[in-house]
Amino acid sequence: MDFETRMRKIIKDLVGPLVDRQQEDRESLLVIKKTDAKTEERLVALETIVFKDANISTMVDDLRLRIEEGEALIRKEVSEVRDSADNRFAAQAERLY
Repeated sequence: MDFETRMRKIIKDLVGPLVDRQQEDRESLLVIKKTDAKTEERLVALETIVFKDANISTMVDDLRLRIEEGEALIRKEVSEVRDSADNRFAAQAERLY
């Protein structure tokens, strides 16, 4: 029995590090798979942004549209301010003459 115990200890000492390494590799593989999935999602989003799909408006298109709407609103406000200033100037000019 002493021989069997010594052989088991030797086998355990030889196989133990392999089992530990296998567990570490398994955990690392899970982390890599999660990172890969996130990277794949980001890549798909970037491809959608760069290579416009006919059915999907891209983030760049949405941003451009919002900028154009903002510029149109600013032009409208400037026009209204100019019109009101012109009307006040015309009213003051009529009172003077």
